[in-house]
Amino acid sequence: MAGSANTVKKVSLELGGNAPCIVFDDADIDVAVKGSLAAKFRNSGQTCVCANRILVQEGIYEKFAKAFIQAVQSLKVGNGLEESTSQGPLINEAAVQKVHSLANDSSQLLSLPPSLFLPKVSNYSYFICWPIFPL
Repeated sequence: MAGSANTVKKVSLELGGNAPCIVFDDADIDVAVKGSLAAKFRNSGQTCVCANRILVQEGIYEKFAKAFIQAVQSLKVGNGLEESTSQGPLINEAAVQKVHSLANDSSQLLSLPPSLFLPKVSNYSYFICWPIFPL
């Protein structure tokens, strides 16, 4: 950004987002789960338009949570060149550490055992399984 400021060049920055995905009582559960997966896990959750939390109205919370957890557990983390893979790696070690830090903080805040969030996948250090913290 500093390099483009001196010459007034156009610049596009990927700075991340802070948007929720909101699911209301009248939502179709299957459609809401599919949309929430796309909103959260596009490019392994590394775009500014990815939701960082999902807010679900009480009336459908239990059904949505069960279906969403099953959907997340069915995601295949691995080599993005393999057709069956649905989630590739995070961009770098700092991103992996950020996810683990957020998971640890959430685990402590919610008084949940650390075993609820999943470890890295395989020998590749940037591949992780995603933790889910239902409230």
